[in-house]
Amino acid sequence: MTGGGAIKDKLRRASVRNGAKRTQVFIPIGALQHLVELYAAMKHGEEYSFLFPWAAGGPLSSLWGRDSLAWCRDDEVADRSVRTINAVRWLAQQCYGLVSQEGLGFLHNSMAGPPYMHTVAGDGFGIHGNIKPDNVLHFSQEPNEYNAGALKISNTGLIGFNTMNSRSEPSSNAYRAPEHGKRDRHPSCKYDIWSLGCVFSELLSWFILGPDGVKQYNSKRFNDIHLGQHYGKEDHFFHLVLRRPDNAILKPSVSKWMEHLRQTVGEGNFLHDFLTYVEDRMLEVDDGVRVSSKDVSGFLGAKFQMCRDDNHKEYCIARPSNCCSTSRDLGAAIR
Repeated sequence: MTGGGAIKDKLRRASVRNGAKRTQVFIPIGALQHLVELYAAMKHGEEYSFLFPWAAGGPLSSLWGRDSLAWCRDDEVADRSVRTINAVRWLAQQCYGLVSQEGLGFLHNSMAGPPYMHTVAGDGFGIHGNIKPDNVLHFSQEPNEYNAGALKISNTGLIGFNTMNSRSEPSSNAYRAPEHGKRDRHPSCKYDIWSLGCVFSELLSWFILGPDGVKQYNSKRFNDIHLGQHYGKEDHFFHLVLRRPDNAILKPSVSKWMEHLRQTVGEGNFLHDFLTYVEDRMLEVDDGVRVSSKDVSGFLGAKFQMCRDDNHKEYCIARPSNCCSTSRDLGAAIR
């Protein structure tokens, strides 16, 4: 479909009430910049169809197949330097938006929303539960100060709003958190933070090294098998280790890759600081210690303000020991 909207596949529910609740959850999201809004909801028998806006750029997984930013030394031509800085500003802006009150933060802090949200969420909170690259869409056609469109979280109603007494189990996929499926744990908003940290680590891999970077990262992670593991290769970001207090550790391949990216961009810049935050705070296997969406929003909001301030524009520039080269700059590649 190439028009202005996309029809979500029809969903058959065992209970009509589930579909109605999902529609209610979508209703107040329309004005938010980083959550995909619902255009219309239709019901036929026990089947529901949903109409959403069309994302011309597709999901992040499509974006990662394109050329990314060509890093440049300080002595490069001025226009290339400007494009480089604005590309980093765009990245900081969009990642902040995804986790802010215009995105995931709204779902996690539903009581901070409009008054009519109280009738939908009650004493509850929202868990997305299935954050992955295919559920982050690139609306490349939307106006943006950096001419690169907007990133938005989709499928915000698959889990919906939950109460403290009734929490839906998040979806199972490669981006699931270590606490997934534990009998003594209720799913919480921290689950989404782990998943988003995984997505951010892949997004940064693409931004810094291009499509090959994402492929290398995925390959290293998939082939990382823990000593004594008997259930084969799995594309997770953690290993299950029963003798550990949290029964899990971050895969060594993930830590090594993040360090490789930090060495690539050098120290004292946004990309380096963001990489460290993702690894140390978002990809924390203990969900009791893992940061919240409010924490991540605060961190990225402050970093974005630094990036957009012309007095700190040097903070946007990576300083690798050896300048890498790709065929095009990000500004051209993602339009």
